[in-house]
Amino acid sequence: SRALATATGRADQDNIVRSLSESPAQRVVSGVRPSIAASVRTALPFVAVGEKIKEKAHFKVLHSLNDCVLSAESQPAYLLLNRQDDIGYLARALAYDLKSNLDSEGSLFMMYQPQIDGEGNIYGCEALLRWDHKKFGFIPPPTIIAIAEEAGLHSRLNEWIFASALAAQSRFKERGYDKLIMSINISPLQLDNPNIPIILEEAIKQYSLNPQMIEVELTENVALNDSRETRTALERYKNLGVRLAIDDFSMGHTSIQYIRSFQFDTVKLDGSLVSDILTNDSSRDIVQALVSLASNLDMHVIAEFVESEEQKNTLHDLGCRIYQGYLYSKPLPSENFEDYMSKGNVVQDKKI
Repeated sequence: SRALATATGRADQDNIVRSLSESPAQRVVSGVRPSIAASVRTALPFVAVGEKIKEKAHFKVLHSLNDCVLSAESQPAYLLLNRQDDIGYLARALAYDLKSNLDSEGSLFMMYQPQIDGEGNIYGCEALLRWDHKKFGFIPPPTIIAIAEEAGLHSRLNEWIFASALAAQSRFKERGYDKLIMSINISPLQLDNPNIPIILEEAIKQYSLNPQMIEVELTENVALNDSRETRTALERYKNLGVRLAIDDFSMGHTSIQYIRSFQFDTVKLDGSLVSDILTNDSSRDIVQALVSLASNLDMHVIAEFVESEEQKNTLHDLGCRIYQGYLYSKPLPSENFEDYMSKGNVVQDKKI
């Protein structure tokens, strides 16, 4: 996740949000004489045909947009919606569609990837956002988040994610899977969103959920600060009884600081460490040190991006006991994840 924008981007955000209330066609015909508007409406079907011809070019622009998001990880802002080029045009169109999907039943949905212990039992799952766009297909989650943040939709999106994942957990519980830990991602930018703890508290009461089976996962795309505001926000979640996890954990100074400062229950190893673990001695040494640190602090360690038995066995030898990745399963829609659980065994004792 990123800061919403620079001062200039924030100054323009109100105009961007207001523009999202109109469809592209409405913006074409608004503010012109009736006779001209009628002509434009007559031409719109032919414009649609032209748009189909441009579809291949649009996919190329989408690829460029995704690259912009990924390359901006170390920068303070994305600044996509204010661009006056094809990337900016596409970003604004996606922002409009994202708002429409949040306003009504659309093509946003959640998928669930299982987390497996060393015995092959199901420990928990991670709830993952997906957007199957009607024209462009699946939009990468980092791009969804970047557009939501710049368009002022990030609060609503995070609230929708939590509400959807908790409703799914309720369904899983009704089918007997009440010991499944549901991990839900939240951006550090959303830590102070007062609605998310309310959504959590109401869901716990409404669905009679065990808060210890809910894990709020903090991403490190934006560095957290050891500030009073951060501590207050984390304490708010802890007071609800839910678990806290930190993602992309590595040997960075920041991560060690958080582990010592905050009462995290779980750390998820940085994916690059897992990817290199078979070929890089330094990665193995770091994983072993992190597992030892987490064990001393009574924390669970989860390795993501586990794709082979050899990786899993190496991680096991280094002390890691929970795994997530394509070796076990890709992310699954809710119904398919229920089928997956029906063929396995959900761990009852979480002291691994």
